[in-house]
Amino acid sequence: MTKSANKIISIAIKDMKHIQNVLNRLLQISAKIKNIPFSKMVKILISTSAK
Repeated sequence: MTKSANKIISIAIKDMKHIQNVLNRLLQISAKIKNIPFSKMVKILISTSAK
């Protein structure tokens, strides 16, 4: 691949990691608001997204 393609992929990977961190933080906040343990909230999210 060209240098520019590698740079675009590198930026995209960083962006995806940032988005993942933001979504994880939102899930933590949601679990705290609902008074549900974070691990249980993750299980709920996984079970509902698999449908």
